[in-house]
Amino acid sequence: TSWMQKTWIHRRRVIPAANGCIVTDELRVEPRVFFMAPVARGVVGFLFRHRHRRLLQTFGARLT
Repeated sequence: TSWMQKTWIHRRRVIPAANGCIVTDELRVEPRVFFMAPVARGVVGFLFRHRHRRLLQTFGARLT
C-alpha cells in the first residue's frame, strides 16, 4: 500500500530464453479513491513502459 494506492501487487517473472531472458510484469493496482483509477492506470503504465525500455537499453535488444 501507499498513500495513493490501496492495493499494489507486483509480480515479476524472469524466464530464461535462448539469448537471454523474458521479463514479464503483472500488476494489480487499486487507488484509494475510485475516480483516480484512469490516472493510476496511466501513471503505472508509463512507469513500467519506461522501466522496460531501460532494461532493454541496459541488457540488450528485444528479439521479438
